[in-house]
Amino acid sequence: MQSFADILSKHVKKTGLIKSIEAAMVVEFVNDWFVSEWGEEMKAEARAMSLRSNLLTIACLSSVAVNEIKLREDKLISAVNEKFGEFAVRQIKYML
Repeated sequence: MQSFADILSKHVKKTGLIKSIEAAMVVEFVNDWFVSEWGEEMKAEARAMSLRSNLLTIACLSSVAVNEIKLREDKLISAVNEKFGEFAVRQIKYML
């Protein structure tokens, strides 16, 4: 008899839910990365919103926040790809 964990694991893989879970983990990682780079005040200025087709969408309240993130964009993409696998994020889209 299969364990519940095995059945759940197969179902998650079969339905493609794993990609949604991984995307949510990337978004959470990026939001934590913002805090580690700029401190708690960045939580109010910028937030990673979604990851779809290797495109990370970040919402920002000001162009200053966009510029700050763009200055460290390569570092951010490298950090994400190092943790979640090569090409997890290829591009970043900013929303003001």
